Amino acid sequence: MKKIFVLIFVFINCIGVMHRSSCNIMEQSTIIDEAAKQLAKNIVSEAEKNKLPKASKLAVLYFIYNDGSSDTLKTNLGKLFAKKLETELTALKKYTIIIVDTTLETISQNTFFSTPSGDNKYWEKFLKNQTPDYFITGEFKMEDKFQTFTTQNIFLKKNITNGTQNIAVTGTSNSISKKEDRTFLLRSLQPATIEQLCMMVANEITLLTNIKNIYLKNITYKETGSATEFSDKVATMMEQQLVEVGGYAVKRGVNRGVFNKTDLTEHKLAGNYWKDGEYLQINLVLINSNDQTIRTINKKILIEYLSDTKYEVENIEAVKEQAKILTDNAILDSDFNVEIYTSKGNENPIIYEGEKIKFSVIASEACYIRLMSVLADETLVLLLDNYEITKDNTNKVYEIPKTFVCSSPFGVETLIMNAQTEVEFEEIKYEVKSGYKIITDDLAAVVKKNRGIRNDIKNSEKSVKITTLKKK
Repeated sequence: MKKIFVLIFVFINCIGVMHRSSCNIMEQSTIIDEAAKQLAKNIVSEAEKNKLPKASKLAVLYFIYNDGSSDTLKTNLGKLFAKKLETELTALKKYTIIIVDTTLETISQNTFFSTPSGDNKYWEKFLKNQTPDYFITGEFKMEDKFQTFTTQNIFLKKNITNGTQNIAVTGTSNSISKKEDRTFLLRSLQPATIEQLCMMVANEITLLTNIKNIYLKNITYKETGSATEFSDKVATMMEQQLVEVGGYAVKRGVNRGVFNKTDLTEHKLAGNYWKDGEYLQINLVLINSNDQTIRTINKKILIEYLSDTKYEVENIEAVKEQAKILTDNAILDSDFNVEIYTSKGNENPIIYEGEKIKFSVIASEACYIRLMSVLADETLVLLLDNYEITKDNTNKVYEIPKTFVCSSPFGVETLIMNAQTEVEFEEIKYEVKSGYKIITDDLAAVVKKNRGIRNDIKNSEKSVKITTLKKK
């Protein structure tokens, strides 16, 4: 008795590739229904044309996702479509379908994507000791910027023990015209590259109406509020995809405004990410001009796909400690407002080795400012001291006429600006080393001293986390 072993697609609307959850979503996409029904007919047609015995059995595994750069991607999208194909083949009543037991926790889900190696334990555990004569392999892809669902490179293959005969099966191509189908597919397919991640996000945003302008912020790592090389790559590609896919006007990095009132931008796209096993979990939010969240987008990407892109904050504990020092007993003087910006903004800016950077200040009153930076190696450096902002330069963006250049050490730095009215700051002790004015006291002591205790002057303090990266 001959048996056929079919590699199938499955599409599960769950977060995470290769997750074992049992989401009841089979009926949620007409595109999946149509493609599976047509492919099942094509498989049966080729099987009959090649005179496969009617008693042959088909065992269904998972199809591979081809994103254009790789044809070996294992996704939940392939898993769901496979189950739907299995259902359609059964309904045709031409062959007996062997149901693969996917409940076995001792077996890796990855095994269901590849043809058997001949190991007897494979057949015992997966197919209850039924050895098929044929299996079907294939790929699927999303073409035309997620406008078409295509199956391709479909083959009906003999079991390796019975020969190497391959029977080609015609694939399918289905246009994704319904909004609900497109939404379903986009949310169910996890990205395999940063470009694909950004294309998916851009496509999902196009499902919304009345969006023209987007202010793009760097996504940050965990709860640190700090950006990384991965953040920069995502922002760069996201800007490109938002323009190409959605035709949006995108602003990135610099969004200067007076006292936390940013320039009027219709929508903002921001978020954070963290490590979740072998994936990076990415959480994005689209916010309107009233600071209301109108869309939350969650994606995962396999860390192994990132190559050598750095995604973690190496000095994370030091960054947390610095944040705590600045938060404890923070200055909250509503009568005296100041803001500090780099030439790349003040919301998690990323600066590469050799880049020139300038600082701009907005102050509500004439004052003196002290500018310090905690470098990635925790060295506390004095950048400017008792720099005077005159009355003529208040309540507007004032660029300090001094240029700085990004150099080592690289990582997350904390830029700190203290400002006070009436009088200059007390002298601060430092030593000059390698061109840096290195403050000899620790951060906590310096912050306490800068904040002062006099009632006849006004104080204010602002900080910005800056990520500096070595140029590759």
